[in-house]
Amino acid sequence: MKKCHKFLIGRSFKIITDKSAISHIFHPNKSLPLCTANRLLHYALIRAAYDYTIEHRSADRMCVADALSRLPASTTINDVTILPDLEGGPLTPLEIANAAVKDPVLSKVLEFTTCGWPPEKSPLITPALRPYFTHRLEFTILDKFLLRGNRVVIPSPSQPMS
Repeated sequence: MKKCHKFLIGRSFKIITDKSAISHIFHPNKSLPLCTANRLLHYALIRAAYDYTIEHRSADRMCVADALSRLPASTTINDVTILPDLEGGPLTPLEIANAAVKDPVLSKVLEFTTCGWPPEKSPLITPALRPYFTHRLEFTILDKFLLRGNRVVIPSPSQPMS
């Protein structure tokens, strides 16, 4: 529920589970016993903010959830999606990182993003760096990669020809 908070808060929704114990423990109209573990009390406090009903459904009637649990998923780290197999692509992540370090403009952008950008009128801001300077607040570094927002900045020699 915490991951979907923005979508669920203020709306009525139904939780369908194949675990009957969960449907009894998390029922919105039933209170927890006095000797309940702190962890369950914490969950009860979180759930109190939502308007929901909970329903038990046997596992043989939960085919959608069963199919979803078997789908291959990509891994998400800090809102950056890393695809499971990048080895067969045109560039490997290591090649992108190395090309960024070798690129004279992107190496300066990496340096300024790490150490701080000089003032706008500084002679260090060359015409090639000007487009990056205007978006300087959008750049971050994750591992060895330069990101603008949640996208990896690809050095221009490595970009596909259009």
